[in-house]
Amino acid sequence: MKIPSRQDIMRLRFKYKNGMRVVLDHMRDRQAPPSGTKGTIRGVDDMGSVLVKWDTGSLLSLIPEIDEFHIIGQGKEEMEKNRYYVLCIDEDGKNQDVEILAYNKVDAKENVLKNHPTYDVRSVFSEPEMKYVN
Repeated sequence: MKIPSRQDIMRLRFKYKNGMRVVLDHMRDRQAPPSGTKGTIRGVDDMGSVLVKWDTGSLLSLIPEIDEFHIIGQGKEEMEKNRYYVLCIDEDGKNQDVEILAYNKVDAKENVLKNHPTYDVRSVFSEPEMKYVN
């Protein structure tokens, strides 16, 4: 397997968005979930693997050039909401951490601003510890 370029990774991340639902058609791996298993995309790593949380509980990733799978939903009604952590500054200049369920980072930011119109959203994270990494 060749190392994907930065542009390849960007294309994969655009195509396979966090929260999209997939169905496994075939994977050559001893630990693979059975064909027909559904899962939720959690992102694309820097090597181009599609990170999936399978409904069986497995966290085995997909390799787009090797594994066979298809997307079963791209609209919000088919997507799973995920927990996001939004770092904001309130009207008094104080940091506010808002935890919210949303379809993606843009949806998380929009929901925070809808509920707190005076907040200045600084960052959106999918993991709570990510906001402390420089």
